Amino acid sequence: RLNQGDLEIPLTQSRFTSPSPFFAQLVTPSVMIAPAVKRAFEGQTVSKKPVSKPSIDRGGLEVVFRVQLGVGLMDVTQMSGEPLIAAATADGVVSFMDAGDGHMTARCDSEDMDAPNAMEFASKWLVHCSDDCVRIVESAMGKIVHTHQVAEHSDLDHAIVIDGPMFVVAAGRLVHACAVPTGELQHSMQTASAVRAMCAAPRSASQWAYAIAHKEGVRLVSAQGEAVSELSSQRMLRSLDACGPWLAAAASDGTVELWDLARPLSGTNQPHCSLNGNCGSDGASLCWKGDGAGLAISGRRAAVFDFTGSNPNHPYRKQSSPPAPGWPDSVPRVCMSDGGAQCVAWSPRASPPDAKVSELATVDKEGVVRLWQPWGLPLRKGGVGNPSQPHRMKPQFYTYVKQDAAHPTSEAMEPCVLKWLCEDVVAVGYYSGEIVAWRVAR
Repeated sequence: RLNQGDLEIPLTQSRFTSPSPFFAQLVTPSVMIAPAVKRAFEGQTVSKKPVSKPSIDRGGLEVVFRVQLGVGLMDVTQMSGEPLIAAATADGVVSFMDAGDGHMTARCDSEDMDAPNAMEFASKWLVHCSDDCVRIVESAMGKIVHTHQVAEHSDLDHAIVIDGPMFVVAAGRLVHACAVPTGELQHSMQTASAVRAMCAAPRSASQWAYAIAHKEGVRLVSAQGEAVSELSSQRMLRSLDACGPWLAAAASDGTVELWDLARPLSGTNQPHCSLNGNCGSDGASLCWKGDGAGLAISGRRAAVFDFTGSNPNHPYRKQSSPPAPGWPDSVPRVCMSDGGAQCVAWSPRASPPDAKVSELATVDKEGVVRLWQPWGLPLRKGGVGNPSQPHRMKPQFYTYVKQDAAHPTSEAMEPCVLKWLCEDVVAVGYYSGEIVAWRVAR
């Protein structure tokens, strides 16, 4: 017998007369159960899956422009020092736009273009990397001026631009450095394992031009393609960034390894120090503040490490004396938001640490952009661990959202890019094909 609440259905009985008892036993359950299910759910309506509505806490961001480019926005990059951005969609079309109002200035829709894996500006030239090919595009007219083949059947995963100008691209273990705009090969090399991340050297660096991370650590390379140094790391590195004397490498476990390249390296070239925010950092996005005062890392919650030397008091500090100015405070500023931080980006403005302006932007997986003042008040003390054993605590400072905004439709939209277009305008590119720019109130 099948019991459905107060309804009892004898499975061995049949309302049908069949010449075959075996046939009756086969058809009876299905014939009897279907009406029972219909009656059990009679009067009930099937509700549609609700649309995800991400929540915001503070608001306060004004939309400057909103541009729909097509389905599948893949990447957005900005020309250094100029109000020009390039955006590429999954169909291979590249749009050049004014960063002030979003209007299109040029377009490249050549049949040879594919969806990019990486894009960077080198002066007025766009370096567009897709599959195993690099294309150099002139930004004023959107014309392809050179095509460079790196390796067959090997996707280009990373691209950077260094002084010269030159672009450096990596496809697996193979690295090519080429002149812009001619595309002439300047040097090439192979690493022992696949390249995981790349970054350009700061202008203050004299001996090395760029860094590449791989399984064995980080290699510093000169503009001529010579290996200047091999830095040792045993971690799964995901991102690199350099500022002043510091080279930072973020690992998938949330650890940030730091080398002070102005100081002598040890015999094994190990990092001078290691930091961890202990707040779910993932190493996917790593970003220095322009003046070197802070280093931000993405994750379940964004974390900021202070390099100003201010070192506010904290009851759970491990060190006996505060670090010298220019060296990191091991106590991170944790951005308190349950939405997480898929990307982090610093404003290009130069402001003192005590300025009451939002300097750090984050965006979560639902497309909510949030603004932070990592040195602003309230800055509350906290710690991870057992307070009865303060020497084992992992201390933190907690900072809170100052302004935030969701996609103008108020629906969840997955982001692909977070960019500051100028000192007070931050933009998010969405996989849906839109770019939305907001003005940050002072």
